[in-house]
Amino acid sequence: LNKIVDAIAKLTELIAQITSASKEQVQGINQVKEGVSQIAQATQANSANIEENASASEEITAQAEELKRMVEDFKLKNGSKQMPTTKATEQLKRPVITDRGSNGGGKQTKKPEEVIKLEDDDFEDF
Repeated sequence: LNKIVDAIAKLTELIAQITSASKEQVQGINQVKEGVSQIAQATQANSANIEENASASEEITAQAEELKRMVEDFKLKNGSKQMPTTKATEQLKRPVITDRGSNGGGKQTKKPEEVIKLEDDDFEDF
């Protein structure tokens, strides 16, 4: 009977060790699962960033091509020194109307001394 009791005690101890080892394995598996989940999230974020970068790259390429076409419009053709006439250069040739004030269009010129009084007491403090 003592042998049976000793065998049952050893068996109980082995079952407890197996239970403990199983719990440790479950914890390890959960940690691996968490790590794989984080890797999957990082992979998805990386994939989204790659797609955004590819889209931005395509946009920059398109803008570079457009800029290249715009610059080619300004290049001189056949060694000529005259720029091609465009709407923008035609606008530059138009006369500019300025406000001439209420004195009937006459231009007044003032000497710098009249505009900035150098004899002002406050000015001498500087």
